[in-house]
Amino acid sequence: MIFGFAHRESVGKISMAGPSTNIVLSILLAVVFLVAGQPALIYASAINAWIALFNLIPFGVLDGYKVFTWNRSVWALAFTTSLALTILTYMSLPF
Repeated sequence: MIFGFAHRESVGKISMAGPSTNIVLSILLAVVFLVAGQPALIYASAINAWIALFNLIPFGVLDGYKVFTWNRSVWALAFTTSLALTILTYMSLPF
C-alpha cells in the first residue's frame, strides 16, 4: 500500500511490480516444466499467470487500474502477456 502523496508514475511503477513478478515466474516455471516435465510446475505456472491476469484488471483497488491510469501501453503489454500465458498454460495442464 502506498501511503501519502505520490506521483502517478511512481504509483504505476510500484503497482506493476507484483504482476511483473507473476509473469516472470510463470514464464520461468513453464520453461522448467518443458525441460523437467514435472506436472506441478505447469500448475504453478498457470496459477501465476492467472494471478497476474486478475491483478491487471483495470478496476478499483487492483494494480491494473493504477497501471492503466499511469501508462496504457505498459498495461496493454502486461495484460496481453498475462492473458496469453494464462491460455497457454491452461491448455498445457494434464487434467
